[in-house]
Amino acid sequence: MAQQSDQLVQQLGARCVRYGPGYVLSGVVIGEELGLSRTIFREAVRALAGKGMIQAAPNFGTVVAPYSSWSLLDRDVSPFCGGLSFRRQPTPTAYFIGSCSTRATAA
Repeated sequence: MAQQSDQLVQQLGARCVRYGPGYVLSGVVIGEELGLSRTIFREAVRALAGKGMIQAAPNFGTVVAPYSSWSLLDRDVSPFCGGLSFRRQPTPTAYFIGSCSTRATAA
């Protein structure tokens, strides 16, 4: 059972990268798709939640967490991050200041 759980952790981790934050992971659908029990799904979710990749809430479901909560230095998470390109997003303040300076020089 541990081997199945480890394999599912790898598959769910790959789905987290492929679909991105906010994607809902359905235990029923994935269990039927892969022929696995809900217990194995729960174990895999618990492992990925501990690494910050998934957020699970009762009566809500299991959702891919924002990249900012991922434990990127974790040796189990870092292989998944090869397909991601992280770039710093400008803050609204920096955008506002930049657009104001552009307008000032254009005037």
